[in-house]
Amino acid sequence: MIPVARPLIGEEEIKEVVEVLRSGIIVQGRKVAEFEERFSKYVGAKYGIAVSNGTAALDIALHAASMKRFKAEFIVSEDPDFDGIEWIRRIWIGRDGM
Repeated sequence: MIPVARPLIGEEEIKEVVEVLRSGIIVQGRKVAEFEERFSKYVGAKYGIAVSNGTAALDIALHAASMKRFKAEFIVSEDPDFDGIEWIRRIWIGRDGM
């Protein structure tokens, strides 16, 4: 197998992961709250919400923007495996077809 990218995982990252595992709180724990707060400050946003994956993030973002009220243009990846287009169709077009 040809590696596409080698992750840069050092002792600090391993220590942080072990700390979370030992805490017994893997989902929505102290580290998640800390990440949300630090990330929102970093990007200058009032709030930050961590989600499980990019698809969940796209779903929330499209709903939050209430895009049905606006004309919109979407620029998406030409990658045929880009699942985001289905979420755009689902939310923008809706289940009724428009």
